Amino acid sequence: MSVDPRIHEVQTAPVDEGAAAALAARGYELRLVDPADREAVERYLQAENRGFLGGALPDRALQAHAAEYTASRRMSAVYDPEGADPLTPIATSASWIGPLTLPGEQEIDAWAIAGVTTAQTHRRRGIQRQIIEAELRTAHRLGVPIAMLTVSESSIYGRYGFGVAALAAEYRVDTRDLRWTGPSVGGRLDFIPVTRWREQAPDLFEQTRLRDPGQVQPFALRWDEIAGFAAREGDKSGERFAVQYRDDAGVVRGMAIYTVSADPEVFTRHRVNVLQVIAVSDDSYAAIWRFFVEMDLVASLGYDLGAVDERLPWMVSNFRAVQSKPFDMQYVRVLDVPRVLEARGFESDGEVAFAVTDDLGIAGGAWRLRAGPDGVVSSLDGAVDTDETVTVAELSALVAGGIPPGSSSELSRLLRGSRTPWLGSWY
Repeated sequence: MSVDPRIHEVQTAPVDEGAAAALAARGYELRLVDPADREAVERYLQAENRGFLGGALPDRALQAHAAEYTASRRMSAVYDPEGADPLTPIATSASWIGPLTLPGEQEIDAWAIAGVTTAQTHRRRGIQRQIIEAELRTAHRLGVPIAMLTVSESSIYGRYGFGVAALAAEYRVDTRDLRWTGPSVGGRLDFIPVTRWREQAPDLFEQTRLRDPGQVQPFALRWDEIAGFAAREGDKSGERFAVQYRDDAGVVRGMAIYTVSADPEVFTRHRVNVLQVIAVSDDSYAAIWRFFVEMDLVASLGYDLGAVDERLPWMVSNFRAVQSKPFDMQYVRVLDVPRVLEARGFESDGEVAFAVTDDLGIAGGAWRLRAGPDGVVSSLDGAVDTDETVTVAELSALVAGGIPPGSSSELSRLLRGSRTPWLGSWY
């Protein structure tokens, strides 16, 4: 994710007074980590990693994370002055502004939240609630219309008004019991150095990002992690393989990167773990997945961050050999209803008056939405009489165009999109 030009404003905006006061009443301190204070940054990063049950970051990974966070993150931390290590945070949260893809190949500035942790020694003391509410109020104060995050646990964020807005799916493919039945395409596929993949993948991804609602720009460190250069265990780039697809005109239209693990007992049963597929065209998609399906000495494929509606199962002879498990990948939280709805495209026209309830008092109100046949909001005015009422979490789950089962209201009909929202990268 490119560095937003407002990063200095983001990094220096004061901490939320309400959250700071609530935590101070419990004996804790909410502070910003100064990006120029290297020791404080490194303590913050070690605390964040510990919060996800990781051990101490090795020096190479620590330096890579410190460079990314110093350049592009607002680091909020909670400290316990009476603790045994008062200089290391007991809770963390990192945030920045980046583009979120909405229906109609549109995008909107979003407040990204990541690295939300609370030390196991300080659980169930209301610390996380204050951190999340502080993030939301700060984003709203800075004029950011929507917040977004990826989560390790599903049950937490609905209480703050977040809704599941984009999915991903884990795929497991048994390649021993199928053959390729998809299209045979022109062009060519070649191995490339991982360094070249790292150089070219971000720009190629940008050609696809607006296609799928729910997508974001991966930040620089994430690309380094996928390539293996910034793995927490050290440089793992030598364990990656990368390929590129060029069409008949010689233009690069697709890339993939993967690892291979061996079966300790049978050499012909290797497993391929697909880390990322970037396919600009239908031909590049078919060429890359045919390459994986027909690999020699391989018995299975794994792909952990695919779309829920990948075309792969329809391109092989045995549909059941391709098993998928969808999960909630991207949560969003509307902070400014008019700006979010006016930023996205619509595939249906119509009119609805609706009210939004918000326990945090940020995005509540009532509006009359008119979506025109040209795919944009023709008007969005305040409303007195309403047809339906939704919580801010329910509205947030709809804004990327995905519709939860059972949603049959006029508002959900207008917000429905033809592409299933998908996020293919953690942040």
